[in-house]
Amino acid sequence: MRKSRWVELCLLALGLAGAGCATEQPTAVTAPPGYAAPGYPAQPVYPATPAPPGPPAQVAPTVIPGDTIPPGTRLFVGLDQPIGAGLSQPGQAYSATVVSPLVDTYGNVIVPAGAQVIGRIEQIAPAANNLPGAVALTVDALRVGGLDQPIQANIVGTDVQAPQRGIRPEWVLGGAGGGAVLGALLGGDVGAAILGGALGAGAGALISLGVSGSQAQLPAGTALAVQLTAPLSVAALHAPFHG
Repeated sequence: MRKSRWVELCLLALGLAGAGCATEQPTAVTAPPGYAAPGYPAQPVYPATPAPPGPPAQVAPTVIPGDTIPPGTRLFVGLDQPIGAGLSQPGQAYSATVVSPLVDTYGNVIVPAGAQVIGRIEQIAPAANNLPGAVALTVDALRVGGLDQPIQANIVGTDVQAPQRGIRPEWVLGGAGGGAVLGALLGGDVGAAILGGALGAGAGALISLGVSGSQAQLPAGTALAVQLTAPLSVAALHAPFHG
């Protein structure tokens, strides 16, 4: 009788244990990202979304037939920093990156894309008295391979929309409209009125900052057409300048 009672107690204990196991929920197991464990699907890995690149420049190389880059040769460049009233000061240097390489007749690069034009802010004036703000920029040197070579050149075109649509010669040289338009080249009576006198020789190109207020600026990436006014030796570009 005692043996039969002991067997009954054992069977009851086993039944209770089995019921507990039946109600226990299995633990979910998730494979680590990118890893497919046996019996589990791989979890996708989502790469970080890169910042969209700026519009590409659409400027063909300029062929230089001899050992001198002649006057009238144009370089198309994009400003490396914004320039504007309340942001820039007279005497400050600026740089712009070349997007239009110069090559010789064999295709050898003379001035590569990525070279820099170096200049300075000669004068700057905010908008006032119904006149647009303006900035006078000089062009002083061409930096190739880390070496600066003085050049004589003027800015002959601008395009403030280049950061959104890329650099194309027809847009840079097409003119930005009247003096109230940001990026327009100014001169004559308008330039004299803005600066309180005529722009002196060597003072650079006067570019409109528009009439939107003291914070108007040429954005980084603004396209400039830089035109040489004096010949430049090809050999000089690759030799240190000792001025």
